[in-house]
Amino acid sequence: QNAVQELSQAQNALLDRLDVRAEEINLKGVLLRNLREGLVDFPAEKDGFEYFLCWKMDEDDISHWHLTSEGFNGRRPLICLLEYR
Repeated sequence: QNAVQELSQAQNALLDRLDVRAEEINLKGVLLRNLREGLVDFPAEKDGFEYFLCWKMDEDDISHWHLTSEGFNGRRPLICLLEYR
């Protein structure tokens, strides 16, 4: 019983730390979409056109974007951003 309680307390402490870090990221304007995959969106705007730059932890660079009304499934390569406008 004591071991279960200790594990539960440790888990809660870790979750609290994750919440603090996630909030720090969000305060910088970055949207943490999926913690396990390391998926984040960066709000972007050019000439009134709003979109998200999109990055995953396993990618070397930010190389994709999507409309604000779309999610991960709407990702397009950055080169397509020039063509979209």
